[in-house]
Amino acid sequence: MVLADADGSAARVLAKGPPAQGFTCYSYGGGGTIVPAPIWSPDGHRIAAATFFSGGPGKIGFLGRFVTVSVGHGRIRAVANSVADNNYSGLAWAGNRALLASTAVHATSASQIWRIALPNGHLLPLTSSLGGYAGLSAAASGAWVTLHSAPQYAIAVGRPGAGRSAFRAISAANPTFQSELAWTSNGRLLLTRDLDGREQLWIENADGGQSSPVVTDRRLAPVAPAAAPGGKIVFVDASGIGIWRVNADGSGLQRLTPGTATFGLAGEFALAPGGKEVILNWFEHDGKQRLASVPLAGGKVRVLWPGMVLADGIAVSPDGRRVFLISLTRQGAHQPLLLDLTKTPPAATRMPPFFLEQAAYVSGQYAWTPDGKAISYVRRQGLVDNFWAMPVAGGAPRELTHFTRGRIAGYAWSQDGRLAISRGDDNTNVVLAMPRK
Repeated sequence: MVLADADGSAARVLAKGPPAQGFTCYSYGGGGTIVPAPIWSPDGHRIAAATFFSGGPGKIGFLGRFVTVSVGHGRIRAVANSVADNNYSGLAWAGNRALLASTAVHATSASQIWRIALPNGHLLPLTSSLGGYAGLSAAASGAWVTLHSAPQYAIAVGRPGAGRSAFRAISAANPTFQSELAWTSNGRLLLTRDLDGREQLWIENADGGQSSPVVTDRRLAPVAPAAAPGGKIVFVDASGIGIWRVNADGSGLQRLTPGTATFGLAGEFALAPGGKEVILNWFEHDGKQRLASVPLAGGKVRVLWPGMVLADGIAVSPDGRRVFLISLTRQGAHQPLLLDLTKTPPAATRMPPFFLEQAAYVSGQYAWTPDGKAISYVRRQGLVDNFWAMPVAGGAPRELTHFTRGRIAGYAWSQDGRLAISRGDDNTNVVLAMPRK
């Protein structure tokens, strides 16, 4: 950290670390990065900064800490009890004896506005929002302003047709990020909800009724659910990057893939028909990504195909004979492939790229259409998402929906051809907080 006059002269070091961009710049925290920018105290005697650094081996995300630096002699003082499991998106002074910060005290929680007393670091929450806050600026009067995230997503069920009229909403717009849907064998819906910044797995009827949580263990962040016959549910734990199995009532929770300290990491997956095998994208310790499988009942992970499998998403055909995935060419391009699982090793067939326009964006939410004739995906053009399908036998992709606004957070095909979708908008508002008189 460097202190200089307004014209850039008289620069002097306040904290030590590696040099950068021609300055003798230094950072605090053993290789940590100062984010956001350091800020002056109102009396001009101190500078506050927030550092973040890797959580260490086997840890996911970052750790962060507040520090203050005396302008007079450059002494660094860490603010006690200020460690958080996420980096800070905003920092401001609340007078000369406290700080305001936009951060999360847990990696799985939404970012809130906190008051941090100096020097003991006592935390006082000033907000409680499901969406979270980003950025922060305070005035001398005590007022502060920030950006508030307020996503509004609703789930609808229908058949692809001319537009929104083909779908019937089964829930009102929810102030949470609802995504990654899946149908159960008895026609219910699985979905993930971002509540207080933490992913939760829920189940409900196709009309939105009888909604209840399935996984309530706060140590897990369940995403990408899939339903197997017999009431079993499979999901990815986003916090530990592993694949788990659970019963629909939340009982029988079991991890299917080894822990990260044992062998590799597991990412995207799909259930083979019959629900006895989980086909997954397997991240090995050597950095290679392979197509593998693990029995739903539990057992060893075995590699099915030695080629590169990207984390864009994989999908198993309705008949269980083929797997769709995205691989990597020698030139570094993303290549859609179909793998024939009836052959050993699986035979790979190339598919054409899904789009050529640079202005469009294709998400990794790939799925086979119920008739097994095409791969469906979400295509974003500008601020609008729609469903498209690429025929596996060849031919041009076709548009399945014609929405004129909104984004698609998740979708799932039922066996009878219905499509459940979560659509909405990521709204962001400016929030002004005034001091009490």
